[in-house]
Amino acid sequence: VLFAMGRERVLPTSMARLSKRQTPVVSIVCVAALTLMLGLPLTYAYGGVHTFGYLAGAAGLSVVLLYLAVNVATIRVFRREFRGDFRWGRHLVVPAVAVLLLLFPLWGVLHPRTQALVNLLPFSAFAWLCAGVLAVGALKARSSTGFGGLGKVFQPAEADAVNLRDFDEAAATRDDG
Repeated sequence: VLFAMGRERVLPTSMARLSKRQTPVVSIVCVAALTLMLGLPLTYAYGGVHTFGYLAGAAGLSVVLLYLAVNVATIRVFRREFRGDFRWGRHLVVPAVAVLLLLFPLWGVLHPRTQALVNLLPFSAFAWLCAGVLAVGALKARSSTGFGGLGKVFQPAEADAVNLRDFDEAAATRDDG
């Protein structure tokens, strides 16, 4: 994630720097440093098992929240912006069922059976949400284009797009003839 955000210039571009072996070393070092900064003090204070449970719960919570957001966004985007491509099963039923199924692990993470460090997960999730909102505000204030430029890495250049259109037209003409 850090690598992708650095490549899109949302985070510093050093996060997208690759080594000679095409490995995002700076991003990996940042993740390792964050893990050590969280893991070592928590392990010292609460023990390895509780710390692992907390960090695994935090990771699980972030994945569940991300998947929930993607499924809700799929429904919203295809209903509003891509109405011609909207298919009831693919763009409404499947994401809605996924949202319902993802509520079970979300409930388990937010309401653990044991009383421990894991009870802090809702507060840490809320803190990360607030940090994300602040980051979005800072990015919008810093960049005149806002988030319109995100994802351009995956779009072909204009010359490539013209060549692809020509190739598609030629292929269609061959198929007709």
